[in-house]
Amino acid sequence: MIPLGLYPAEAEQVEGEEEKKYAFLPSGLLFAAKIADPREPGIRAELINASDAGHTMSEVAFGVHSGVFKARLGTASSFQMDLEGGIFSRFSLGQDKKLNNIDYRIGLPLTFAFRNWSAKLSYYHSSSHLGDNEIALTRRQPITFSREILQALLGYQYKRIRFYGGPGHLFNPIPDVARGLFQLGMDSRDLYDISRDVSLYFGTQATFRSEWDWNPDFSLNVGVSIYSANRKRGLDIGLEIYSGKTQRGQFFKEDEDYIALTVEFRP
Repeated sequence: MIPLGLYPAEAEQVEGEEEKKYAFLPSGLLFAAKIADPREPGIRAELINASDAGHTMSEVAFGVHSGVFKARLGTASSFQMDLEGGIFSRFSLGQDKKLNNIDYRIGLPLTFAFRNWSAKLSYYHSSSHLGDNEIALTRRQPITFSREILQALLGYQYKRIRFYGGPGHLFNPIPDVARGLFQLGMDSRDLYDISRDVSLYFGTQATFRSEWDWNPDFSLNVGVSIYSANRKRGLDIGLEIYSGKTQRGQFFKEDEDYIALTVEFRP
């Protein structure tokens, strides 16, 4: 039986733990990773065709979501503390083959699930560093970029689609900027089953930030998920479309529009 509020693949991971009242290092997530968030931790590689870059770029991400402690609060509700972190590196595939930018993120989310509802309260740190080759070849000067972010998200699972949204606030941003944000999205890890081991996935998200007068950053992800025999691991192959302010911290004032081929491994 699949617990409500979880994607089927993740629900199967926690199925053996449902009888335990407390669990340390639990598998699975109560609030599933956001498919369309460009800075969601994961293990993936992207081939990017950016409209303003003049050449193809690539981005490699390595990150994890891991449960630390889980408590079953009732027959249909659970609480979990997670640890998440990721490194996001952007490379130029032009003649110079330079490392463009590296972003770091680490956070400690608290998550909750009740029937079709899920919630996530996360406090995370984000920072960015300019690549050495970028400095040497372009003479661009690095900036100090650092943000502490508190975000609250509420999700609702309707059949195979999850809808989510919620506010956030920046603390001690460097450089100093307006500090409000709001995020809305929907996604599905198994929108349509092509076969027992292959499903279509999609996700779309809009992020509104007061530092940019609440103009949205928009992303759309679509593709196929190929699962292992027990559906506990998967490989996602798809397309990502992004339009808005760049997610690269060293270039945070710049606009960016791109289409990317994405491959992500979900262990």
